[in-house]
Amino acid sequence: MKGIKTVITAAALMIYLTSCGQKSNTEKTQIKPSFIGDITTLHHEVALEVLNASKNWIMNFNAGNAVAYVKGYDRNAVVRAMPFGIKKGTSEISGFWKPFISSGATN
Repeated sequence: MKGIKTVITAAALMIYLTSCGQKSNTEKTQIKPSFIGDITTLHHEVALEVLNASKNWIMNFNAGNAVAYVKGYDRNAVVRAMPFGIKKGTSEISGFWKPFISSGATN
């Protein structure tokens, strides 16, 4: 009986040792936090970008820096400034905001 236990233990040990020495054929993958690029947090990242852009626009508007706040608009941007109408493109948008800044408007 003691001999069988010894043979089984030796066989188990041999199997264990040979399996530890084998190399895996799988590629190494880079581990990254699960929340990065996750669709469930993407809306939050976009919201933070919008908030930051809005703060910069307000800061430049209050400082009277027309060049900087107009740069925040895409060349094909559309501003719906009712009841003043719809302004399309950076030249119309700039023409709409500059009189307000010239008059000393802030905030």
